[in-house]
Amino acid sequence: MAGAEVMPLRRVLAASSLVILALPAHALPALLAEHSDALAGKTVVDISNPTAEQAAALWSDHYPPGSGELPAPHSGQEPLGDTAPSVAEWLQAQLADGGARVVKALNSLSAHSLLSADAHADAALRTAAASDSRAAIDEVVAFAAAAGVHVRRVAALAHAREMERAQRAPALHAWRAPGAAMAFLFMVCYLYSGARSRKLPFGAAAQTANSALAWQSITGLAAVYAPGALVRVWQCTAATQQLLLPPWLRSWMQCRQQLGMLSLAAAALHVLVRVRAAANLLAAAAAAAAAAAA
Repeated sequence: MAGAEVMPLRRVLAASSLVILALPAHALPALLAEHSDALAGKTVVDISNPTAEQAAALWSDHYPPGSGELPAPHSGQEPLGDTAPSVAEWLQAQLADGGARVVKALNSLSAHSLLSADAHADAALRTAAASDSRAAIDEVVAFAAAAGVHVRRVAALAHAREMERAQRAPALHAWRAPGAAMAFLFMVCYLYSGARSRKLPFGAAAQTANSALAWQSITGLAAVYAPGALVRVWQCTAATQQLLLPPWLRSWMQCRQQLGMLSLAAAALHVLVRVRAAANLLAAAAAAAAAAAA
């Protein structure tokens, strides 16, 4: 990169007021063993997403059971599991004597979102920052804003536990709301299709369900494109791209991919059922023709 300078790590740490640790949890003890003094007085950002086992191992290795030094709700007597304190809290405990201020932030951002997302319209560039230091959070917020990332302030480092836990099964979590919405949409379409063909409640259930799949796929695909169109119209009306979207609209935009995939799956299932029905009709017609010829 033009203008960039490669420097030794300790020189970089000495010259920096804000340090982002882009390291896995298991690599942090070795880093602190060599450079903890260089982090004294710095704002340290932890972006790791450890597994429950990694977080528990980190705390168990440095605060053995019975030590009584674990932060609430752990006294050190019980085994550490999915409710183990966060890596960010561990960092703060290790760096407290040097006056470092640890912030849990940016751990929900992916490289893909940073490269491709629209900072003013896409919820992918929205994240949170948790710390016990308001000044440290303000520093991270200013840094992230320069990169087009909106950061929500959380005034307690203990919230890092939830931030880390939320990233352990992001795929499953991201499918919950779209899956529930599509299931509800299918029920509405099923009732509409049945009422329209007067086959409720149980008459020709398979045919009614297949008709509902068609309506569900069309409506679902419309729901994929609707929020983006709404935001663009809003931007044109406000004559600016810098909009603060309401939470419901941000959430809707964030689940467009899942809605689209579920809609396409419903459309594919509808086509498959129709093709199978057509094949059965052709087979019946061929059998009838063969019987007539005989």
